[in-house]
Amino acid sequence: MGGLQRIFSKRHVILLVLLLAVPALAFQYFRGPLVNIAADWTASRLLATVADGTNEKMVTVSDLTTYIAGTTGQVAVANDGDGTATLSLAIAADGLVTRTAATTYASRTITGTANQITVTNGDGVAGNPTLSLPTNLSGVEKHLRFTLWDPATMYAKDTRVCIVPKLDAAIHVISLEVTCDGNPATEPTGDLKYADTFIGLANPAVIQAFDTTAGVFSSGAINVAVASGKAIYVQFDAAADAAITQMSFDVTFKRD
Repeated sequence: MGGLQRIFSKRHVILLVLLLAVPALAFQYFRGPLVNIAADWTASRLLATVADGTNEKMVTVSDLTTYIAGTTGQVAVANDGDGTATLSLAIAADGLVTRTAATTYASRTITGTANQITVTNGDGVAGNPTLSLPTNLSGVEKHLRFTLWDPATMYAKDTRVCIVPKLDAAIHVISLEVTCDGNPATEPTGDLKYADTFIGLANPAVIQAFDTTAGVFSSGAINVAVASGKAIYVQFDAAADAAITQMSFDVTFKRD
């Protein structure tokens, strides 16, 4: 006995007892639930837990997708078939997402208006949407202003003076202003016209006739369409008064 005491001290005996007892206690405590978990575990289960000694499991993926089923116009839920679920926006069309009402969303695209605003990548798919103004901005008033020098001598050379040989876009002429540099004894008269071509001025048409009073003429509101490619010119009816050295014209128009 004395030999055993020399081999095993009291500390050794206590340690040996604990090593033998703890696994037995652990097995006694966990054996029921652990067996249940192993029996009920399947590949489709997301998780298994034990609470209060009762075997509890989370639902299968198919049950989960049903439980968190998507809401129309908000979220779509799909069973991937491999134990995972995928949530995605339930919007089929490409574009920008906007909230249209409570719990309702839709796809939108930025669009422009021809000859007013140009939109690139309006749906945002290929890149950030960009907005720009076209070179020929429609609906905005513009002015064609020009001055004719020494109209009497000009008339002696040619009664017609071309102002624009070829329009690069269709326009609507909306007013004409004519101002002389003096009050002539004989008021100048003539027409603002357009024709198919500069050379030959084929198929002429009157945009607005003018006849100054005290050297000034104002047409007021007019609305004459002139197609792209047409030539615009002034034609005098008679020689201007020699007292007039300059005549200023202001043609207001809008692009179509």
